[in-house]
Amino acid sequence: MKLQTSYSCFCLDWDRLKTAEDLVFLGYYSLNELINKDGAKLTDEYELKKEYWIDPCVEDQFRLVVNFANTHDTKKTWWDFTEERKKFRTENGYPKSRPQKSWVEILGYTQEDKNT
Repeated sequence: MKLQTSYSCFCLDWDRLKTAEDLVFLGYYSLNELINKDGAKLTDEYELKKEYWIDPCVEDQFRLVVNFANTHDTKKTWWDFTEERKKFRTENGYPKSRPQKSWVEILGYTQEDKNT
C-alpha cells in the first residue's frame, strides 16, 4: 500500500519517525485519517495489537497527532497532553482487555544499577 503522505507530515515533535511508524502500524497513512480520532482509543488499539502495554507518553504523542490533524497547531508538544491523559485515565481507566505485560517486560529493557 502506498503512503498518501510522507512521514514528515506526522512529524510534530520529538520521536517523529517512531510515532509515524506506530501510526502506520495501526493502519493510518495520512493525517486526514486521524481527524476526529481519539488518542486514548488509538492507544488502546495499539496496545492490543502489540500485545503489551506501552509507556504513557506514547498516548500523549497520539493525542498530539490527533490534535494536529484537527487543528494544524504546530505549537503544541506531546507533554502538553500529559495532564489530559492522566485525568482521562484516572476517570476512565484502561479497558479490561488491556494486555497484562508491559513493554519493558516484553522488550527486555532493564534499569542499570546506578551504583555500577
